[in-house]
Amino acid sequence: MRTAGATLVVVMACLVFSGCGGAEEENRQPFKAGVASVKITPEKPGLYLAGWGENRVYTKVHDDLYARALALQRGDTTVVWVSLDLLGMLGPDVADVRRRVADVPPQNIVITCTHVHSAPDIIGFWGPKEGVSGVDEEYREFVKQRTAQAIKQAVRNLRTARIRLARTQAPPKTARNFNAPNLIDPEISIVHVVSPADEPIAVAVNWGCHPEALDKHNLEVTSDWVHWMRQVVEGKVGGICLFFNGALGGMVSPDISEHSFSEAERVGKAVGETVVRALADADSPSRPDLAFASRTVHLPVENERFLTALRSGLLPAYNGFTGREVSADLAIMWLGESVWMTMPGEPLPSVGLAAKALAKAEYKFFVSLANNELGYILPRDFWGDETYDYEWSMSVGPKTADLCLGALRDLLATRATTAKATTPTEQKATPAQAATKEKPRSGKSL
Repeated sequence: MRTAGATLVVVMACLVFSGCGGAEEENRQPFKAGVASVKITPEKPGLYLAGWGENRVYTKVHDDLYARALALQRGDTTVVWVSLDLLGMLGPDVADVRRRVADVPPQNIVITCTHVHSAPDIIGFWGPKEGVSGVDEEYREFVKQRTAQAIKQAVRNLRTARIRLARTQAPPKTARNFNAPNLIDPEISIVHVVSPADEPIAVAVNWGCHPEALDKHNLEVTSDWVHWMRQVVEGKVGGICLFFNGALGGMVSPDISEHSFSEAERVGKAVGETVVRALADADSPSRPDLAFASRTVHLPVENERFLTALRSGLLPAYNGFTGREVSADLAIMWLGESVWMTMPGEPLPSVGLAAKALAKAEYKFFVSLANNELGYILPRDFWGDETYDYEWSMSVGPKTADLCLGALRDLLATRATTAKATTPTEQKATPAQAATKEKPRSGKSL
């Protein structure tokens, strides 16, 4: 006989996980996926490139930039993951894009950036000189329109699908941690989405490495090594390839002999071939369960440079920004035997590995630069270490990593207590979550 306490637990589970109609009903629902790719290549001259310092005005286009969206659906749950060929997108612009999409709950849209350093600046740190915004408002609006378009197209393209999951190690001479050679996450996590007839739909690749094989001397628009990785995967596997960056901070960059297009091509092709080989050994496609949860965290801004940028208008003001805090979304997705986790900036490998250690899943995806660009996310004990003086000078504050990891831990625990029912479209904070709630702030990145 069910007790009053047990009934309360079931009611709370239904509030947290929308569509709580029972696992039996959910298991009868088909799994669907849709993908879209829309160009965000600049169509006007005179734009400043983000990263590597000021006054980098692009001269021509080497390869196109894209907004790529992967929509996933089962039962009442729809989740869309977006990969933009940009250095980063700030929270206010993420919110603006979400408002333009009517058919998906806003918090179920995860917008990430590849963090390429040869795309136009839509953040504001890289203009003609330090302290002067480099954002072209027309281009920023163009990106937001195209991103919303990609999301809507991916949702319209939803069809019955299956997935394969794979993981592998990055090939030699592709990535290196220049601050701590032994501190790196070499794992590449992969999901291959196919139709029931095994027709390719999409390949999502998650790995942590800066797309900066080209340096400050390059003035051509390019998605860097990611361009060649996607070319290889799409050419040999089919479908649309999306790249989601991982724990790239402090400083995980391409392991190259020189900053050149030839080295960008070498790294990209090597990673792409490794992904193709991993998928050749993947299990047969399966219809996965799908669940999603998100949470807004509030992070203290202890970096005076960021505070000054916000107050001066160099960075756009955040909704609800007061004093010394700003908010950001963190999300968890359960997709079959995989768990996907996000952070709103550039976590160091130690932070990414700590996040992965929280999840009990065979396949783990750790996605950075998601729904915001809050700069580097360092372990608390790295603060004050002169090895990371640049990183902590471009970070919100020393509490960010602990608060983000705490939020992910809470979200994972919520899923565990509600078994494998359906998925949350809007999560309300539990008392435990409210107790750990703290503060964030808007972005920056190298």
